[in-house]
Amino acid sequence: MASRHELTLQEKIQLIYDNKDGNGLSQGRLAEKYNISLGSVSNIVKRKTEYLNDYETNQNQNVKRK
Repeated sequence: MASRHELTLQEKIQLIYDNKDGNGLSQGRLAEKYNISLGSVSNIVKRKTEYLNDYETNQNQNVKRK
């Protein structure tokens, strides 16, 4: 079984910017680029407002789970 690869908040923000509201990389390409599952990419994109808010309010950017 493959080990888990958890993204930091900073990596999640970069993934969101790479997606650019659907005009950037596809979710499949993002999954390959960040070495995570397609479901994980989908969840990050769905929760992007929450992640962006955390990033803007200077939450710990090295946190891996939320």
